[in-house]
Amino acid sequence: YVDTLNADTLTAKALEAMLAKLDPYSTYIPADDLQRMNDALKDNFDGIGVAFQLIDDTVTIMRVLPEGPSAKAGLQPGDQLIAADGRMIAGKNIASEAVQKIFRGKRGSKISVKALRDGQNIELTLTRDVINAPTIETAYMIAPEKGFIKLDRFSTNSYATVMQPKE
Repeated sequence: YVDTLNADTLTAKALEAMLAKLDPYSTYIPADDLQRMNDALKDNFDGIGVAFQLIDDTVTIMRVLPEGPSAKAGLQPGDQLIAADGRMIAGKNIASEAVQKIFRGKRGSKISVKALRDGQNIELTLTRDVINAPTIETAYMIAPEKGFIKLDRFSTNSYATVMQPKE
């Protein structure tokens, strides 16, 4: 081949193509994304304490963790984030991973956000803190020998949390 090739890019493309032939659950995780993927398996991390969705190219807050930094600053479900730390994030075709990088950061560091709520612009300053994100959203007994457990996500402690006896 006469052109210059990036061996890492070529290898990544080859691995992605091979794994695509296996099943829908096998994926290649580039080294750059490994830390983010491992962080998702932890029950706690430093951040602002929200769940969000990208709707029409806008970061929309879906859930605010009670007692978390976002709740303390006044962020609410339904708020649409327009800017973070002076940078526009709405209408920029931003990826979820990029939003997570913006929200997460060193404990005690601040982030200013501009949001749209009910047609009104609001500005808030949030202080990142440790986010304890338990994996069990709901758990109750349906019958004496039958229970219901709803997991928000899987984590390294999901099994231990499910097996922990309730008082």
